[in-house]
Parts: sequence; C-alpha cells; structure tokens
Amino acid sequence: SSDGKVVAVSSISGAITLISIDPTKPIEPFPPMHRVPELPGGNQWNWAKFSPDSKTMVAGAYDGSIQLWESSSMNWLRSLYRQHSVSDVCFDPTSTKMASVSIEPAAIIESVPYGARLGTLWTGDAGGGKSVSYSRDGRNLFIGLADGSLSVWDAMLGQELFHDATSLQEVSHLEMTLNGEYLLLSGRDKFTGEGVLQVRSGRVRHVPGDF
Repeated sequence: SSDGKVVAVSSISGAITLISIDPTKPIEPFPPMHRVPELPGGNQWNWAKFSPDSKTMVAGAYDGSIQLWESSSMNWLRSLYRQHSVSDVCFDPTSTKMASVSIEPAAIIESVPYGARLGTLWTGDAGGGKSVSYSRDGRNLFIGLADGSLSVWDAMLGQELFHDATSLQEVSHLEMTLNGEYLLLSGRDKFTGEGVLQVRSGRVRHVPGDF
C-alpha cells in the first residue's frame, strides 16, 4: 500500500494474502490480515496492486478478469472482464481512474468508483501492452509495448503524443519515481538477452516527438 503498512501477495495457488507490516520492527513472518478466496478451476491471480490512496485493491487473473476490493474491509466492489489476461494495471494519482493493458492492441481506462469505461487508447500493431504507468500529475499515460517500444499519451485528450523505440525486447515494467522526474523501464536487451533497467525523463512537453 502507499503508506507502506500492507503488502498484497499473490501466488500460483490462486490466493491473495494481505499482510500487515510494522515499519518500526524488523522484517519477519507476519500473520495475514485477510485472504482472498482461491479462484475456481485452477485459475490463478497474475498480480495485485493498491490504489495511491490505499483505499482500493485490484487484482488480475489469467482468465482476463479484474477484481476490485475495498482495502480495509476486503469487501468486494466489482468485476471487470477482458478477452485476454491483463498484463498490468495502474491508477491515476487521484485513485479515481484505472488503466489496464493486455495483448489486445489497446489500453483501457475505467472509472474506479463506478466501473464505467472512460476511454480506449489504440496502440496499433505492437503485440499489445506489457506495462502501464500514469505520470505523477495524471496528465500523461506511458504504455510499454510487447515489441519493445514506448507509447506516450495525453491522458486527458486520449491522443498519442509520440511512439519511441527502446533497446528492449519488450517493456516488461514501468515505474515513475515519486517526484515524477524519471521513468524507469525494465526488460531484456534485444541483443544480449540480459536484464536491463533504463532511466528516462518522466516529464513530457505536450508536443509530439518531444520527450
């Protein structure tokens, strides 16, 4: 969670466990706070995340379903569905919007409180999305693609600002630094196959091609 007090752990057994962590004490095995029921039919959770305000937890399963819970009580909120397993999800800074990517050639933006679809950002023939991250001011959406390129969007207007190649086989993970100055990209190098971490500017001037 954003306050550093709770960790969500997903496993191949199909269960998600929330663990309370006291930052004033050494790391040790903690008793679980909550445990999400295991998925039926051998389905597995792919990932679990908290919203920036720590009020909502979202988890995605391999069958393409996305589940949302109220974090403190673990009361289920709603289900969302995709045709394919969702690779990544991110919240905007206000925790009211959520963007998700999969092998479909689009990023989908939805309302967190209501579940309504707010927009679809078509990423073209790049093998689908692998990672996604909002800028700290919520104005931009960064999408890491399966072909190793990075797509940068104006999240308010739904317009792609530019599309940039990287040296990665695919952009497996995106993370914005807390101050919004830098965007971290990780994946395997196209030529050596080694794991690579790239650092880029996290600030975007709203002019196509200017990064």
